[in-house]
Amino acid sequence: MDERIVNWLNNSDFEFDTDESEDQVDDSDIDPDYFPNQQPNEEQNIWNCDNDGIENDVDENAQLIANKFEDDVNVNTPSNEITWGPVTGNLNTITYNPHNLDVGINPDIIDCMEDCAPIDFYTLFFDENVLDFLVSETNRYARQIINSRRLSKCFHLKKWTPIDRTEMRNFLGLIVWMGLVSMPNLRDYWRTDFLYKTRVPEVMSRNRFELILGMFHCGNNEMIEYGRLNKVQHLVDMLVANFNKWYIPEDKVCIDESVVPFIGRLVFRKYLKNKKHRYGIKIFKLCSKDFYTLRYNMYAGKEVIRETDVSYKILANKLNQENTHLVGTLRANREVIASQSNNNVVILKWRDKHDILLITTKHSDQIIEIQKRDTIIKKPLVVEDYNTGKSYIDRFDQMSSYSSPLKKTIKWYKKVAFDILLSTATVNALSLFKSVTKNKSITITTFKEEIIKQLLYKPNVPQPISQGLNHLLVTKQQKRMCKACYAQKSENLGNTTHHNP
Repeated sequence: MDERIVNWLNNSDFEFDTDESEDQVDDSDIDPDYFPNQQPNEEQNIWNCDNDGIENDVDENAQLIANKFEDDVNVNTPSNEITWGPVTGNLNTITYNPHNLDVGINPDIIDCMEDCAPIDFYTLFFDENVLDFLVSETNRYARQIINSRRLSKCFHLKKWTPIDRTEMRNFLGLIVWMGLVSMPNLRDYWRTDFLYKTRVPEVMSRNRFELILGMFHCGNNEMIEYGRLNKVQHLVDMLVANFNKWYIPEDKVCIDESVVPFIGRLVFRKYLKNKKHRYGIKIFKLCSKDFYTLRYNMYAGKEVIRETDVSYKILANKLNQENTHLVGTLRANREVIASQSNNNVVILKWRDKHDILLITTKHSDQIIEIQKRDTIIKKPLVVEDYNTGKSYIDRFDQMSSYSSPLKKTIKWYKKVAFDILLSTATVNALSLFKSVTKNKSITITTFKEEIIKQLLYKPNVPQPISQGLNHLLVTKQQKRMCKACYAQKSENLGNTTHHNP
């Protein structure tokens, strides 16, 4: 099936720029057309984006657009003539999982991880292979920099020593902690002033942290395997493989775009005017129930063959043939008709606060009633199912936005690496933790705190961020323990069973 999908993607109505071969693709981080104050225009590819919220007066041109849609479909599928008519409701019936295979969370972890801690779920993704890869590539990049520069001009590199597993865990733990505790400047985390002083920086000195941050790398610059994405794609592939190892998709999944904010110079930086962060790296994500991310694909420009653009016209027909339903929305400046084709693709328009244009291979124009507070609302069933699926990635975006570990940097790949490693993997671990342990009350902040405590652990600095008990001796001689310990044991054991002899 994968080969056929690739063939459909390559045979779609997307045209690749063939002026350059794959080997000649510019892998530079510099975008020569970068103008941060310029408004988007039609001449620059990096500004073009899909605007789902555009409203146009489409009613008077509906028939003309419908005819154009039919012509486009006929061009792409010459052997099967597609005709449109009223919605009959006779759609394809697809049986999901006919062999009753295991879906959802991997049964292996349901049975053995019911009493595990948050760090145990996080290490399902951030395993030893990922950790060793980061340590190896960071040390490799440091050696490359040291060998290619005069140390007299880079005196701070003279202090570089190879990083190990413990230090890499500590470094990433500090990055996540800095997302929880916001300070004006990076160096403020190591200030000794009583307004800023904490015990967490005892794990690592400021100079060492800045040195590791500068040398942090997740790709071999000497071996170009992924073109423009070479600096981070191998790490993404490793984490995505772990994501899919512990969760099997159910019948409903959602594909949508997200963005890693980045305003620096980058040839495939995108302008997304409907997003909170308008400039950044576009990410296509596949999410399932309980905000779990299964796929993480970066958009690297039209020249990269890895990325493709498939219209709904092709996608609906092909997914129908593969016994897979499609439910989605259309832009108002595209196909706008309210009818059903002879290959069971339904396109309709429904007005709530504004016009909503939908395409589906699963639903008819059935209207259902939904109780909302004290009123009953009528809406198409396809709208309700679409909102359910769309909520998967919306909830993920909400969870990942809390205490984001992303910091300002001129290196785009560091932001992508921290996003998937410290944000996406953490939210996925929280999803598994809630489902397996049945602990629905834990918040994303508390979950991160528990992970940070373990990442920051060092043998010579045990539990650096644990406040512990405030030990105060009491004056009574018959109780030879501090006040806090006595109160705690009294509560647990009673006031007659814990006295010292």
